[in-house]
Amino acid sequence: MNKKFGRSFVLQVETEVGASGSSSFVEITDPFSLQFSIRRAMMSSTQDATLKLYNLSASTRNLLFKDQNTVAKDKDGKSKWRFVKLWAGYGSFRPLVFNGQLRSAYSQREGVNFVTTIEANDSLSIGASVSNISFSGPITRKEIVQRLAKDLKGLTEAPIIGDFPSSEKTSRGVILSGNTWGLINTYTEGRATIDNGKLKVIFDDQAIVGGLPILNADTGLLSTPKRGQARMEVDMLFEPRLTLGQRIELQSESWPAVNRVYQVCGFTHSGIISPAVNGTCTTNVTLYYPGPLRIIGGEAINQ
Repeated sequence: MNKKFGRSFVLQVETEVGASGSSSFVEITDPFSLQFSIRRAMMSSTQDATLKLYNLSASTRNLLFKDQNTVAKDKDGKSKWRFVKLWAGYGSFRPLVFNGQLRSAYSQREGVNFVTTIEANDSLSIGASVSNISFSGPITRKEIVQRLAKDLKGLTEAPIIGDFPSSEKTSRGVILSGNTWGLINTYTEGRATIDNGKLKVIFDDQAIVGGLPILNADTGLLSTPKRGQARMEVDMLFEPRLTLGQRIELQSESWPAVNRVYQVCGFTHSGIISPAVNGTCTTNVTLYYPGPLRIIGGEAINQ
């Protein structure tokens, strides 16, 4: 993907559970207009999305509706979270940029338009995850987290779990009981992140392979990087290939002194995809430089 033009998207929102206990997905794509803000960050943060769609039909607006204070039940009476997935990019190249659960969806008239606002994040189903596990013999922290990951609801991808700084085994067996996400954060010291349906535990000296290895003017760098407290922030044209914890090399022509390899520790996508409105679409990226990085996995998305 060398040229960034022809923005496009596909949005899927799960519908309310029916009497049979089944649900389906509403799919919305071009030529509808989508305004979006998506935040993804490391260190136990959730990813959040605010999506605005314009002039959907009344039947589609009714299917999407969800009050933030109500949760549907499946046929067994268990809470049923509705999934939201957004693929966005350029032309037919549309990586998954958000994978979470619907918090609320409502519509209102604004001038001549009907605007449907969707609020979603990825903390709803993991908050309901519970573990009751016992290990009879010595076990490492990494092995404990690998087992706990199997109890996390809402995961759609295999976890990436790096090597812990200290991998010694416990001296005896372990009994775990409680909220799965809380237990994972205890054993990872807050280093766990859920990113697009995948558990990631990545330490300071580790990184994964992403779909964008170099960040420079050719790949969409827009301005001089801004240095913060142990962080570097850069603005670029909307870049759907980014993933949390990935290795990336910064190549700034206006500030060569900061050029080096970083770990991507957060980013925010924002803008509009519309055939009727020629608005901006950008990604603000937060980079972290802890020192040399070891590659522990990868999920490259290339074109």
